[in-house]
Amino acid sequence: MSAAPGVPYVLLGNGAVARAFLEEGAGSAGPPLRVVLNAPGKQRDAAGMRAAAAGAGVPVDEWSPEARERLLSLARERGDAWLLSVYFGHLLDAELLDAFGGRAVNLHPSLLPWCQGVHTNVWPIVEGCPAGVTLHAMVPRVDAGPVLAQRTVPVEPWDTAATLYARLEAEALCLVREAWPAGVLAAWPGTLQGQGGSRHRVADMRALDEYGLDEHPEARAFFDLLRARSFPPYPGLRVRSGGRLLEATVTLREIADDERDD
Repeated sequence: MSAAPGVPYVLLGNGAVARAFLEEGAGSAGPPLRVVLNAPGKQRDAAGMRAAAAGAGVPVDEWSPEARERLLSLARERGDAWLLSVYFGHLLDAELLDAFGGRAVNLHPSLLPWCQGVHTNVWPIVEGCPAGVTLHAMVPRVDAGPVLAQRTVPVEPWDTAATLYARLEAEALCLVREAWPAGVLAAWPGTLQGQGGSRHRVADMRALDEYGLDEHPEARAFFDLLRARSFPPYPGLRVRSGGRLLEATVTLREIADDERDD
């Protein structure tokens, strides 16, 4: 397939990366045919996306059975249309993907095949797996399609889940801005993901909700040292990690009985 600039496409988007991409005019791709937001209750940055779409004269939909039917109709009317998913929070079924002839691309904030699924800013810190961002062809199984373009994002010793999330978003925006559509078309149909990797569900985060210090005396000693050194304006605890010297403090609060879920 040739790498001609510009293709007709639908943007399925949610959150800051999708909003910024749309606000910037979607790069060389130009405005989409339409924008589909997450369903109500699962939307982030929806007002900004609506405003950007309105400025470009692009209709906006919210994910629903009716919106899915409108996409099927569009696929029948426009046999050359694509789907571009940017942090979209809903699974696209096989019938819908087939209607678009498989021309569906997803931006996922991990270095696939690592961290298929959710919380991709958490598992590189907890499990030590690589982090990054990937554009891949969509298949009915979540985050399992062939890779079209990807970039590594280093995990630094001072990273928290918040700082890593921000850097993944920044790199994801750079990747989709530069690779859509020419880079994607040049790489189509992509390279099958390698063996191994990892996959996580929302429920997997439950294992990280609590940590029993009473059962881990070494962790208890470190925790006590850390909270003892959390005393502004004095410096925090200096920690050596990977040849780097870090300064750490902690903020604590007691969880009230009515906040507990056990």
